Amino acid sequence: MYHFIYIFMIIMGIVLICITMQELIKRKMTEVNSILWFLIGFVMILAGCFPKIVRYFAEKLDILYPPAFVFMLAILLLLLIVFENTIVISELTMQVQETALELSIAEQELEKLKRDIQQKKEKI
Repeated sequence: MYHFIYIFMIIMGIVLICITMQELIKRKMTEVNSILWFLIGFVMILAGCFPKIVRYFAEKLDILYPPAFVFMLAILLLLLIVFENTIVISELTMQVQETALELSIAEQELEKLKRDIQQKKEKI
């Protein structure tokens, strides 16, 4: 009935796995993050290959359109990824602020040392 959607899910799962592998090879993605994307790709492929599983879970959740269950699951997983990335970005932002503060203090100390050295040279 929904053959196009299931074929599309299989193709998108394969594309997602291939893109994840390329990014992992290029070292633009960490192994930990890639595991989640591989998992999402495999779930998409499995859902496309075995639509009865999708229908079963959709019926259990009273979802009338079985592919909507897959999209709901995808949205929930993507929200988890966004939440995790938000936490990482917040931590990195705090680290950048701390580093900028430390750099500012170090620059002030360096300027003070340069003035002290200049004053000692002038005395000699």
